[in-house]
Amino acid sequence: MLTYLAESSLLSEEGIIIVEASKETEFDYAEDLGYHIIKEKEYKTNKHVFLEPAGRKEIC
Repeated sequence: MLTYLAESSLLSEEGIIIVEASKETEFDYAEDLGYHIIKEKEYKTNKHVFLEPAGRKEIC
C-alpha cells in the first residue's frame, strides 16, 4: 500500500499516513519510498506508525 501511495496523487503534501502493524514489522524501506517516520507507538500486541512525505516544508 505504501508503494502505491508513494506513486499516486491520493496523499497531499500535508497528509499523514497511520499504519497499524504487528510489533515485529519493520519500516526501514519507508524512507526509500519517500516517507519520513514521525513516530512509532507500541501497544501490547501491535504498533501504529505515523508517516509523512519526506522533504515536507513546515508551514508554521
